[in-house]
Parts: sequence; C-alpha cells; structure tokens
Amino acid sequence: MVLPPPPPPPPPKKAGGGKRSETDTYDSSSPTASTTTSTKKWARPNKFPTKLLEMLNTGEEEGGRVVAWTKEGDGIHIRDVPTFVSDVLPTYFRHSNINSFQRQLLLYGFAR
Repeated sequence: MVLPPPPPPPPPKKAGGGKRSETDTYDSSSPTASTTTSTKKWARPNKFPTKLLEMLNTGEEEGGRVVAWTKEGDGIHIRDVPTFVSDVLPTYFRHSNINSFQRQLLLYGFAR
C-alpha cells in the first residue's frame, strides 16, 4: 500500500499577527538603509537595477561590443548574445540564463 506524502507544515506565524504597520516600511533615506539587511524579505532592496547599470556602464567603457545602451538611451542592445551569456551574465548575476535576464528586464518595464 502506498501512502500519500504528508502535507507541508504550516508557515511560521509572524510576530504581531503578521500585519505590517506604518513603521515597518523600508526607508531609502535612512543613513543605514544601504548598509543593513533586514531579516524581512520585503525590506531588502533589489540589486538588479544597480547591477544592470553597472554592467551597461562597463560595457560602454569597453566600446559596447557585447552590450550597450541604444542610441536613444531608452533601451539596451545585446550585440553578441553567446559572449553575453558566457562571460557577462555570470560576472554580474548568479546565473547565465538569458531568459531569466529578459524576465527581470520585463519586470522593470523594458519591452522587447
């Protein structure tokens, strides 16, 4: 007889009933906001925009042969996809998956 797997454990209860108060928000103007990391997932700033800007600025310094801003400056152009995937993505991100990179761009308002 085969038994079904046990149900997953319930999520841990948050202190204070799990409700956010007005004082629980992330304040980017705080002097320690960029140096401390809260244990709450929603309080951590996303590093993707910073890494993207750093990657594009470095790419322009190298002549933009792999990735660069468009002429209008409102988008990016990946000129050499194989090199971008094998060399650039792993340098700035924890993956070398072009689809994951495109998904992140879409989340930040870029269009294809």
